[in-house]
Amino acid sequence: QLPYIPKIKASGSVFLGYKTFRIKYNQTYTSKRYTVANNSSGIDPYSIATISAEKSVDLQSFTIKTFLRLDNIWNEDYQVMAWYPTPHRNYQFGVSILFNKTKH
Repeated sequence: QLPYIPKIKASGSVFLGYKTFRIKYNQTYTSKRYTVANNSSGIDPYSIATISAEKSVDLQSFTIKTFLRLDNIWNEDYQVMAWYPTPHRNYQFGVSILFNKTKH
């Protein structure tokens, strides 16, 4: 097996939406990855979950979208590269504006 390439990497998502509101749950799994060519040392497998909520508001000439995302919701300890820890639970918030929207 090649270093840092997992045998299994899988993900799945569930979306729920109502009018201009949407919720998404995503789960990813990465199997054990070896860090050297002879497979004598490796990084443990991990599974990470993300949940996000998005709201859109349509106005006359533009649309405003806001979102809130929670990454690593189960606060998993994991590493993508050996000896480099990754963030625990973290949050993102964003706003985007789409101008000059044309009506069809």
